[in-house]
Amino acid sequence: MHRQVTSSGVDVDFQVESAIGTIPGHWGLNGKGFRDQFLPDPGFGSGVYSVPLDVPVTLAFDLDSVNCVPCALVVGREHQSESDSRRRNAYKCLPGLHGGQAFFMASAESVLGAEDPVWVESKKSSPRFPAPGTRGKGLFFHEWITAREVSPGKRLACGAWIEGVYPPKGEYSEEYGDTIAAGSYVIRDRAIYLVRSGNELEYLLQDARPVESGRSTFELAFLPPHYSDLENVGFSYIYRVPEGYWLRVNFSRSIEGAGADEGMFLLELKKDSHRLVAGDTAIRMY
Repeated sequence: MHRQVTSSGVDVDFQVESAIGTIPGHWGLNGKGFRDQFLPDPGFGSGVYSVPLDVPVTLAFDLDSVNCVPCALVVGREHQSESDSRRRNAYKCLPGLHGGQAFFMASAESVLGAEDPVWVESKKSSPRFPAPGTRGKGLFFHEWITAREVSPGKRLACGAWIEGVYPPKGEYSEEYGDTIAAGSYVIRDRAIYLVRSGNELEYLLQDARPVESGRSTFELAFLPPHYSDLENVGFSYIYRVPEGYWLRVNFSRSIEGAGADEGMFLLELKKDSHRLVAGDTAIRMY
């Protein structure tokens, strides 16, 4: 197990070591003194990233698309960043990554395919599974389901019992100078399952441990879409691996006046097991 602390201060145990990698550099200015073109530091760019890992090979995920590519350690390129005390290495990746940041995980797993299953809110009127025994205030059920089949006759769904007021009430924020809605929730009993054509369920993950939204990572994806004006966390792409799937959760949290805390998490879903494989976030400046 690898314990990591997210940039929002949440301790998480992952099966695989992972981190956000960057292309170090600076912005050039045009003739009017405005930011123009990003200029990578010597030896970086064109698929070469600075990553706080020390393993021979990794997988890298583009933060803005479904793309996932293998990368190899560039020997003799150990270094440190001015803003980060961690030891870093250079990794050369196959084409497919776009932008100055990407998610890296210490894995040589074979990714057999990747797709966007198109997640939508379920229109099913009744919950898939019963409410937890101890009922809290404002308890309701919410479900995301794929519009496309992930295997013949089966769609993937993620449902949870959630405690809290939805939609959240907006309040004026001096920091943002606007009315901001940011709800507080407890994510109770939750599950990920395959839904067959006759509405029969095949459970891949079940968890009854309550988790508060303010201390959550990937669990925030179970919430309805407008739970917060400051965060956007949602189920995303599916990567097919031997005997199962990796389910990706995209994470973005606004940082007023600076940018956003962005990253992703990967859940491994197999017939007889599930685990939180990897994840990380980092601040992307505007």
